[in-house]
Amino acid sequence: MLKKNINPSISNRIGNEPVSPEQLIQISQSKQMKTQYMRQYMKRKRVNTTQSPESKEKKRQYMKEYRKRKREVYRKKKSPEVEPLLQSLISKFHDIVSQGPLYICTCCDQLWYKHSVIPAASLKESNPDAQKRL
Repeated sequence: MLKKNINPSISNRIGNEPVSPEQLIQISQSKQMKTQYMRQYMKRKRVNTTQSPESKEKKRQYMKEYRKRKREVYRKKKSPEVEPLLQSLISKFHDIVSQGPLYICTCCDQLWYKHSVIPAASLKESNPDAQKRL
């Protein structure tokens, strides 16, 4: 446990000069008055800035512009990563679908794309009961 130095000649000094208890009280009171004044000042300032319609409109416009800038920064950051991926997926889809449905189901005679068809051989291997139905 730390012991506090209670020696008034050491603890009651400002700079190199000793301070009397009356001076300490005055300093303390002046700090309290300054703090109280600043609290009241900030309170009045907040009330004045938030109550007027002009200040509300100004703040609304500022926030609108701020959000717009943030969105643009986010989009610029994400866009280079997503754009090539999206374009490659679209071109892959067009390549797959360009030939049209080529496979005909033997059960229901529907037309199917190649990527939608599962060969019966692999189905027979994975499920022995399917052999009875095929």
